[in-house]
Formats: sequence, structure tokens, C-alpha cells
Amino acid sequence: MAMMFKLLLLLQLEIITCFPLSSSKSSKKNRFQPKKLRPPGGGGFGGGPVDKTTYTRDESPEILGLVDFLSSHQSLGLDPSNGGAIEVGFSEEGRRGLYCTTSLKKNEIICQIPSDYGLALTEDPNDDLTIVQAAANFLRLYQKHPEASQQWKPILDALPQSLKDSQVSLTPDYYTDEELELLEFPPLIQQIKKRQKELNNLANEHDDLSLEELQFATHLVSSRSVAIPLSDISSDPALDEEGRPLLKAGKNLKVLRVLIPFLDLANHASLKNANCEFHLIDPEQDEAWFSLRTTRKIPAGRELCVAYGTTGIESSSDILRDYGFCPTDHGPVDKLMLKKLKEQEPAAYPKWTTTSEEDNFMLQEAEGRLATILNLRASLKFAEIE
Repeated sequence: MAMMFKLLLLLQLEIITCFPLSSSKSSKKNRFQPKKLRPPGGGGFGGGPVDKTTYTRDESPEILGLVDFLSSHQSLGLDPSNGGAIEVGFSEEGRRGLYCTTSLKKNEIICQIPSDYGLALTEDPNDDLTIVQAAANFLRLYQKHPEASQQWKPILDALPQSLKDSQVSLTPDYYTDEELELLEFPPLIQQIKKRQKELNNLANEHDDLSLEELQFATHLVSSRSVAIPLSDISSDPALDEEGRPLLKAGKNLKVLRVLIPFLDLANHASLKNANCEFHLIDPEQDEAWFSLRTTRKIPAGRELCVAYGTTGIESSSDILRDYGFCPTDHGPVDKLMLKKLKEQEPAAYPKWTTTSEEDNFMLQEAEGRLATILNLRASLKFAEIE
């Protein structure tokens, strides 16, 4: 039977997340507040009209179906015609994302979705699954499960369906050996080859999973799921002033992967530039909520972005590995990552065959994966000298 995230909340695990926790009873800021509808031409909360030049509303059947499905199951804030302040849209470049339809204050809960509708990708929360194993669970528990595939159809239909989807930025699981070598960054090459090997082994071991569908499911799980770190049950983590547990990054950090519908449409910005964060309301209650909370004031019409990753401070290399694109604003994190690599694993430090200027010159004509590879190389080289 399909797993729901609530089942895991009811197990007595201490969940230490990269997004803050709060109680819906503690403050009005910690629950969704419906917005008053504004008449055309401005007025009301937020002032002037939405700047429609920044995005075009997404009215595709799969997104409208997802919003209707979630709204009919107690989700709040997803429909601007019913007090919501958020909608799915396309940027001028054609990138799908989340946008606010009215001005927002700092620390405002924009929308919330019952935890029952987060699709957990493990049957046992004590299992420390790899992304490939979580992808296999996604196929078995949801996409290929006769009952679950119908129960969660609106959620599954809103996910990318194939490599031809224009919104897909392919993770390096699809890179050839030649493309991997072009990365010229040994730690990333090693991580990708390890995952590609696991993909092939798992597909060979199970007749019910083809390499093609497992590879695409791995891309989906890697790029669309939220990784929730799990603490040691006996630990007592320190919290910051926002109620956010202070995580200690490390190779042995266990995570629980969950697909959170609608919220997974938020695009990425570095922790410094993100204007929103994922937020978990009432995790100790039966009725817990996944939500999106602002971290600063946001004018109407702006895109809502979060910092991807387990800690929110991933390097460009981490983002490329798990999400398939190279960010442009991770210089400080890249600088620290490279410094640590040189000190602790000097043999793994990159031996570049080109300069950043040469990479940027080649970028003028490059497209697709080659452009992504060159962007990473140029970004890391710039971080070295920054």
C-alpha cells in the first residue's frame, strides 16, 4: 500500500529538518492567513496590480488538476481566487516556477499542504536509502502500483513524464563517460560513476524495473524530493532563533526523502538570495503541515525561490549532481568547499586543462550538457581566485 508521510511522523523518530519547525498555536505567523481579494487596478493588501510581465500563469491541465486535488483535501493558499497568494507560472524564458500574486511580508506562511499528501519514499524510516533505492521505491509504491497510481494520479501527473519534458534538467546520471571526464572535477566524477553503477546493478537484479525507467525515476527523486535529515534519537539539537535545528553536515547524515506536491515546483536560489523556505508545522501532531514561508518582504509578481539541498548550503558541484544544473550564486560555498578539498584530499583536487576565460569563450557556442559542464568548471575556477 502507498506510504504517506504521516505514517512516519507517528513513528517516534526525532526529525531534524533543514527547514524550521513551529506550532500552529504559537503565532498567527505560523499558519496560513487568507488574503482579501483585490479589485482590478490595485488597492487592498499589497498595493498595485501584479506585474504580469514577469511571468505567465500556468493553466495546463496537470497543474490545474493538482491544485484542485490538493485544495479539495484541506491544502490552503494554492488558489488566488480563494484567498491564496501563490500560483504556478512560466518565466519569460519558459521556466516553470511559483509566483506570488500579492505583496508578502517577512515570515509569512504562504501556503500549507497536509503531511498526508507528502509521498514518502521509504517503507521503513530506519532504512538509510540511497537516491537510487528511493527511486525504486517511488516506482513500486506509487507509479507502478495499481491502486496507488490512481489514488495519487493528480500528484504523479504533475511530475515530468519523460526526457522530452521541456522542464527537465537532466541529472548527470545520463552523462556519458566522455562528458564525465569533461567535468575535470574528480569528487563529482566519482560520485556520479558510483550512482550510475548502482543504477545498472539494481536494474539487472530486478526484472520488474528497467534501466530506462529506473534512471528517469532517479532523476525525478534526486531533483524533486525533499531530503529531511534524521537526527540520532538520543540527541538534543540546538536551535537557532527561528527554531531551526543547527545541523552538522557530514557523510553519515541519514535523510528521509519525501515528494511534496506543489512545493516541489519552487525553483532554486542560494541561501543568501532565496526569499522563501520550506517549513514544517506541528510535526508532533497527527495533522502536520508542509508549508512555504517567506524569509523577507516580497513584492507582488516575484518568483518564490528556496535553497535546494539538505542543508541549504550546497556547492555548485552538489547542485549539479542532484538537480542537473549549475547555479550562478554559490561562489562563497564553492570557495570553502575547494579549500577543504585541497587541505583534506589534495589528490582529488582538480587539475584543470583550461582557464576560466577559455571556458567562458567556449560557453558562447555551447548548448545542453556541454554548457552545464563548462558553467561548473568556470564557476569553480572563479571561486578559486575570488
